Amino acid sequence: MFDNSFLKKITEFSKKKKPKNYSKVGIQVISDVIFQPLDKYIPFFLEKFRIDASFKIGNYDQLNFDLNSLDKDNLTEWQFIYIHSSTLKYLAQASGVKNSNLPKEFDDLIINFLVLIERAIKNTPSIQFIVNLFELPPYRIRGTNSTKSDLVQSILKVNESIINLTKTYNNVIIHDANYISASLGLSSWYDFSSWAAFKQPFSGNALKSHAASLAAIIAGTLGKSKKLLICDLDNTLWGGIIGDDGVDKIHLGHDTHKGEIFLLVQSFVRSLQAQGIVLGISSKNEKKNAMLGFSKKKSILKFDDFANKKINWSPKSENIKSMLQELNFGAESAVFIDDNPVEIDEVSGAIPQCECISYSKTPIEFIKLIDSLGLFETQNITQDDLIRNKSYMQNSERKKSKETFKDHREFLSSLNMKSVFYWNITFDIQRISNLVNKTNQFNISQKILPATEVNTYISDSEKFLLSADLTDKFGFNGIITVIFGKISSNILFIENWVMSCRVFNRNMEIAVLEMLANKAVKLKIKTIKIPIQYSSKNDYCVSFFKNSGFKKKEKSSGSIYEVEPSVFLKKIGKNYESSIDFEIY
Repeated sequence: MFDNSFLKKITEFSKKKKPKNYSKVGIQVISDVIFQPLDKYIPFFLEKFRIDASFKIGNYDQLNFDLNSLDKDNLTEWQFIYIHSSTLKYLAQASGVKNSNLPKEFDDLIINFLVLIERAIKNTPSIQFIVNLFELPPYRIRGTNSTKSDLVQSILKVNESIINLTKTYNNVIIHDANYISASLGLSSWYDFSSWAAFKQPFSGNALKSHAASLAAIIAGTLGKSKKLLICDLDNTLWGGIIGDDGVDKIHLGHDTHKGEIFLLVQSFVRSLQAQGIVLGISSKNEKKNAMLGFSKKKSILKFDDFANKKINWSPKSENIKSMLQELNFGAESAVFIDDNPVEIDEVSGAIPQCECISYSKTPIEFIKLIDSLGLFETQNITQDDLIRNKSYMQNSERKKSKETFKDHREFLSSLNMKSVFYWNITFDIQRISNLVNKTNQFNISQKILPATEVNTYISDSEKFLLSADLTDKFGFNGIITVIFGKISSNILFIENWVMSCRVFNRNMEIAVLEMLANKAVKLKIKTIKIPIQYSSKNDYCVSFFKNSGFKKKEKSSGSIYEVEPSVFLKKIGKNYESSIDFEIY
């Protein structure tokens, strides 16, 4: 049954004009079943990630033909190929074979599907395929036997094979429709009447869940998922008000039913932090009371797990704005959880790009909403993700250290910074892609770099890829900058250059230009061209180039700066000084 209020929202959304600054994404749909109305639903859920999607939709039941006739030379406008399928299609097809054994026919059909998509994935490595995991069948033949050797077993086997494709091919993205259907419930997932009439297998609620999940997958792949979780404390991370009840009477732990729920919430938050999500606190409280809460023996979270803490009586929106500025995060990167709807209303009104979540009955709703909305969706967790929290903690130490120096140059020298540059080589394709796609503030052109394209910049003699890490006396920051582009006719043209906000104001951009200029001289490059695409988020890099003294040509959407490598190198040590020792790998 369709939700009329949701359909009304979809209708209103379809009439809105999409802002020009939204990221554009093209999706080619190859379908076993009718794809519509997902082409209307998915853009609705993508709006919160500021993504504008367009679709090329294949015909119903033409998956075999469409996969075998992919035009490799005509795929440049499509970032994704989405394989839209459903268990119900194969169950219905197998059921229509006269005098056959249904489980065997079903197994044969679904294995043939796997062979087809793997062939297409292998033959088209330059584009990313989004592939559904299959839902469990809507019914079983003889109960538990289906799990051992029947319909359910076929689904489990083919899903495992699809997951294994991600280990063999870099261009496979999993959409876990199996989990989404289980979360909603199989009895509410399929719509047999819709299937019989329109070859649309999903219920209205299933279509909503399907679209929200796919939108999160697309956003996560494009680096648009959230990076920061900001938490209230009282009745959010523990039960009760610590300032009134005292630390001994707050609910946290297995000894009370309320405490058990808050323990689950803390475990979820701690797991997010362990997998690279940065944590912050925004609480109207006394700092000493807040610290007491985390000192409770049964607390999974510790006070030091939070990279930034705003514990005072100021409006929470002011504290969150300050936190975002200190951590160099955009508001669209943040999620704020609070039990108080008044606080949620105040923050969402003042910072509309920040995702604000509350609960009505139980704090377990925090977990369910974050998961169902796919706010922290990712396909891969890199080593750099795992050290992100540590690097933000180290930044706090750097700020404290900076206050002891008279000027910025003296402070930079004290850091003993060292960097290793990697020219046309990488040991972590996914990190390179993630950094390019997730970076907003130092991102000169907003051009994305799918993992499938990283090696093309390394292997093509007319292209290049440069990345660098950074280490100082406080620790290792991981890969923090990437440049890629083309080399032609004595010109090195930068297609995009990104740098992590974690290393702003540390002259890393000077070190990168120095290394690039040295490399350009060796390659007999006469000019380096750097295009700057203006956006509301890249003020830092715009300001850097504006004050660089490089030659500039104005464009309607930005500028192109030109640098003569030999001239730039002569200025090193005078106008420019990085205070960074670097080597080339």
